[in-house]
Amino acid sequence: MLQAGFRRKGLKRRLLFISTIFPNRLAGKHATYMLQSLRALQEFFDIDIVNPVPWHLRIKHRIAYKYANDGFEMYHPTYWYPPGIMRSHYGLFYYLSIRSCAHKLIKARQHDVVFSSWLYPDGWVACNIANSFAIPSIAMAIGTDANKLVKDSLVTNKTIETIALSRNTLCVSEALKNKLVTLGADPLKLFVLYSGVDRNIFYKMDRTLVRKELGYAHDDVLILFVGNLLKTKGLDELADSFKNICTGNYFRNTKLIVAGSGKYEIDFSNMLKSSKVLNDTVLLGSCTLPDVAKLMNAADVVCLPSYNEGLPNVVLEALCCNAKVVATEVGGIPELVPQHGNLYLVPPKNTEALSSALVKAIKADCAADPAEDIGSWAEYAKKLSECM
Repeated sequence: MLQAGFRRKGLKRRLLFISTIFPNRLAGKHATYMLQSLRALQEFFDIDIVNPVPWHLRIKHRIAYKYANDGFEMYHPTYWYPPGIMRSHYGLFYYLSIRSCAHKLIKARQHDVVFSSWLYPDGWVACNIANSFAIPSIAMAIGTDANKLVKDSLVTNKTIETIALSRNTLCVSEALKNKLVTLGADPLKLFVLYSGVDRNIFYKMDRTLVRKELGYAHDDVLILFVGNLLKTKGLDELADSFKNICTGNYFRNTKLIVAGSGKYEIDFSNMLKSSKVLNDTVLLGSCTLPDVAKLMNAADVVCLPSYNEGLPNVVLEALCCNAKVVATEVGGIPELVPQHGNLYLVPPKNTEALSSALVKAIKADCAADPAEDIGSWAEYAKKLSECM
């Protein structure tokens, strides 16, 4: 067995990524930031991916156990667990479900490091598998996996155990690191690494040309939301704020553009309908990253009124497009304020503040230049590889 840190002469090291947080053939637009991250890491590693599929989706859909994608070998073992009960033991069920697949891969491919996003159960399982082969493991906290934790719960204790088992645990913001420390994590194991942005996709474009291409008039006022359609993304407040802006007659031809899909879509649509603003809303569903970049350049403001976050890529990408952004002061988002004049913060779950901030941002001029201090995925991958 290869020792940790071994580098093959003239060859890349090998990395095994284990997580359910990754786009696959069932949800191709899910967690695209992880796909971008691994693509960037391909400069430094040959990468295999174990992306478990829950048993009920395995039964419902035809999903190949193995296939090649973007230079990765993808494996989809079935994740077996009892639905709705024994959630605190999902880590054990996850481990038993993928152990055979992961062990065979490591023995055959002799990986140098195991990497995972989402601390529990994904990171806990990945760290235990890595440790059984004396391979270093890197876990990543991305937001919701830590923000919802309460001190001394079983899941919290397992999360702290994950951090202890890892060589390093990466956090996407200082706020996320501080949250984990307050829960009992060893601060010496925690490192902050802000996500990257694909600068070949997200950059300042000619607004007039982009609007013409997308079919919007010069005088349309466009409010853009990009993300999963979940209640915790602040969609109730977004719907109410959009109603306030429309009924307040602040602007002519105001439109809400929604790029995303999710389980709250029907409820969100019903709210917009009851507020009589559904006809002024464009529900696009999930969009490709190039299309999202065009929308950000076309929009008067990008809005993300989430209840909790790590440090959302949507905000970073919008700032790189020189878009004005209204977001809630949660997670690591306030860490961006000192550098970025296009960013307006409001308290979460506050419709009045959100409405006012949107109006203020729409009326304001953009900062002279797009954000330059936000790193690319290439820079991110270099820093991440150094942690491994």
